[in-house]
Order: sequence, then structure tokens, then C-alpha cells
Amino acid sequence: MGLGPPSLPKQTKRVWRPHAGRYAFFGALVGFGIVAGLMTFRFAGSRGKMPYKTITIVIGFLLFGGEIGRRIGRMQGRMERLEKTSRGLKSLCQTDTLTGVLSRMALLEQLEVEIRRARRYGSSMACLFIDVDDFKRQNDQHGHLFGDRSLVAIARTMARNIRETDVLGRYGGDEFLILLPQTGLTQAYQMAERVRNGVSSLDLGEGTQGDLTVSVGVYVSGRGEKTGSDCLQWADESLRQSKHNGKNRTVVFEHPEYAEAGHDLAVGIPPA
Repeated sequence: MGLGPPSLPKQTKRVWRPHAGRYAFFGALVGFGIVAGLMTFRFAGSRGKMPYKTITIVIGFLLFGGEIGRRIGRMQGRMERLEKTSRGLKSLCQTDTLTGVLSRMALLEQLEVEIRRARRYGSSMACLFIDVDDFKRQNDQHGHLFGDRSLVAIARTMARNIRETDVLGRYGGDEFLILLPQTGLTQAYQMAERVRNGVSSLDLGEGTQGDLTVSVGVYVSGRGEKTGSDCLQWADESLRQSKHNGKNRTVVFEHPEYAEAGHDLAVGIPPA
């Protein structure tokens, strides 16, 4: 998973495009062919006399066709550059400019996609809602630039501890969201713990080793949710419970089906 903000394509000076010359050539060829055919017909009917006026008309259409072709080629070149710029803008809108992970808009769109896919194939999808503990205190103590560095480092640590098929995005501020397709309860909990332990081992200097921690709320789909908002609501409820229980821990959404299956993850397990 590549991190780092995308950049728009750089503007370059205008150059003669190969396709512009190609269009100019074919335009001139078509213009010449049309007029040459008409004039040949007239020449045959005028007993071999080719007036200078006819030659002038042929040359005029030849130049006209070439200019039309050249302009068409230039228009196509502009369209290609606009399309490239449009792709760059789309990528910029879908990526969080600080951390390089998905933006909130792209993340919520992907959440709906994963929910529909899980429902269609009868599989489960886990949602990890993650919040950096005491982030405001970190900003006040070390400065906002340090806070930005922390968010980037945390995002990269999360990316290293998830699978290529998982989806990581910044929900907003110091909150992140990870979507785990085709993932059940136990595997989701284990993944959440990998992420949490990875963050807690970060050392950004300034005496912060072990000071950066996250709280994680976990929800696994297939329990009656209809939209991505339902998943977010229940994952957020687990996250709030994690904060209430003392932070730096993972809590799984308390659903009766979890308890009936004998999972003690439903109440959350504090870190060792």
C-alpha cells in the first residue's frame, strides 16, 4: 500500500505532437483527393485543358485540409492532457493529503462497496474504528508539527500490519478506519491487536517511546446492518467503550450472537 500524497501532472510547454502531424497529413490528403477527383472529371470533359484556376483550387483545398487535420490533432492532444489532469484531481480527492491513505469520502464509498459485496456472497466484513489516545495532549506538549508526524507514522504502521486486500483510510482528525473483507470475529480481533501493538512500539523521539497508543473498536458485519452507517455506528460504540475502559485496548461490539458463540472478545480484553 503506497503512502504519500499524490501530485497533479506538471504543466509542460506546447510541443508538436506526432498525432497532430498525422491528422494534418491525412486531412491534406483527403482535401487533395476530393478536389483532384472533381478536377480530373472536369479536365476530362474540357478536352485536356487544365486552367490555372483549377490548380489554385486544388492547392487551396490541400492547405485547408491540412489545417483542419492539424487542428483536430491539437484538440485531441488537449483532451488527453485534460483527461490526465482529471485523473490526478480524482486521485487527490480520494487521498488524504497528510497521511497518503484514503480520504474520508473515498473510505465511506469503499465501505458501502464492501458491505454490498459481503451481503451478496454471504461473507463477513470487519470494521476497525481507531482513535489516537490523548492526541490533543501530544499536540500541546510537542507541537502540531509533531502531531502531523505522529499521524503519518501511525498510518504507515497500520499499513504494514494489514493485508493488501484490506482498506485503510483517515476518517478525520486523529481517527482512522480499517475495512477487513472476508474476515470473521477472531481474525478481526487479532488484526486489531497487531495494529494496536505496532503503534504502541513507535518511537518518534522526544521521549515518546511507548507514549503513542490507540484505542480500537471492532464490528463484524452480518448482524442485521443495512448500510455502512450501521457498521460505523456499532464500531464507534465499541471504540467509545474502549476509551471508557482505560484506552490502549481493543473492544469488539457486544452482540448477543458473540456471547452465544462463547466469545469473550465481546467485553474487550485489556492489553497484557
